[in-house]
Amino acid sequence: MKTRSQHKIKMKPCESMACIIIQRNFRKYLNNRYKHLRNNQDIDVITQTPIKLISKNKIFDLDNYGCDGTQLIEWINKSYFKTTPIYPQNQKPLTNENIMKCIEFGKKYSNKISNKVDRLEFRMKLYGIVNKLILCISEDI
Repeated sequence: MKTRSQHKIKMKPCESMACIIIQRNFRKYLNNRYKHLRNNQDIDVITQTPIKLISKNKIFDLDNYGCDGTQLIEWINKSYFKTTPIYPQNQKPLTNENIMKCIEFGKKYSNKISNKVDRLEFRMKLYGIVNKLILCISEDI
């Protein structure tokens, strides 16, 4: 009499099995990478890409909502600063503290950019946000 394990045909490892295992583990990694975010399974509102596919150096945590930080900085830079910009994910206005967090993120990110022209363009966008923030604060005083 044979046991269950003796009846099973042992599969020999092959290249296709290795690919399947690697793909399964990578998908699991992507699904769990930003598990701490409220919108980890959603699509980024600005870039229209899934949150789980945004690279680690570009992800920005804004009140437990993840987004592409570089595109958020461009979006804030294009917004009109007479009114407070509203974050499209949760429809709440961005506070000055959140905008300052974006600027800090942008400074750290700009130091990682290797191409000098791209780095200069990104820093000019940050400079525009800082100028708009200063103008907005000075009008409140």
